[in-house]
Amino acid sequence: MLVGAVSLVLPGCSFPTSNTDAMPDLVSQTGKLYSGGNTDAARFVCHRVRDGQHFNRGAEDTGEIYDLVVVGAGLGGLTAAFFYNQEHPEEKILLLDNHSDFGGDAQRNELTVKDQNIIVTQGGDYQWNIEGDYRAVKKLWDDLEIDLSKTSKLRFPPEAERDNMFFDGEWIIDFWETGYRSDSSPWPKQTQNDYDAFFEYMGSFKWTPWSKVKKDLAGLDKISFKEWIEDVNGWDPQLSHLIDMWVRADYGAGVD
Repeated sequence: MLVGAVSLVLPGCSFPTSNTDAMPDLVSQTGKLYSGGNTDAARFVCHRVRDGQHFNRGAEDTGEIYDLVVVGAGLGGLTAAFFYNQEHPEEKILLLDNHSDFGGDAQRNELTVKDQNIIVTQGGDYQWNIEGDYRAVKKLWDDLEIDLSKTSKLRFPPEAERDNMFFDGEWIIDFWETGYRSDSSPWPKQTQNDYDAFFEYMGSFKWTPWSKVKKDLAGLDKISFKEWIEDVNGWDPQLSHLIDMWVRADYGAGVD
């Protein structure tokens, strides 16, 4: 049996209160304050635990026994629990999360800004084409009995195939292909050449089992991506700045 639980043990999905020993109440899913995102309420208690504070939770033994406890009910946690359940359907699984719902980034946030309804998708933006090389994803979708018929005809518009950049008050069209070398490019020749060298290196990268390259790449664990770009390869710091913008937007972490 799969059991989805929101903070049955972990206290991180609560609102702050003035009493450091008291646990705040769970956010109401029907109230105006409800949000499935990383709100202050979702982070509050976890950050206090991180900072060394403790709570008198008065935990009681419920008598419940689980075969597997998954901490984090986002995409990774749900996937781990689902595959484990397929292999061990007779066992019980408990998922814990510090948010008031599960799914992590697999959600749709609806916001109203200046009387305009804005829908922001997260986590599932690139799941449209699940045939061919993505057959394993298609099987997972089928196993979950997710109806894809409503999205079967969705396609990227032609302009979505190009990455444009708004830089210093000007648009740089089709940046990765030709834009950074165009007449309007703000980067000097040396920086452009370093971009070429960087992308050529990344394009030649071959996936190899970690066990075969672990020894050779162990040193990379001790330096940042920025140090690898500038110190190891001697490329222009402006390359670090550009790549930093992209990785922060895509992965939430910088090159440093």
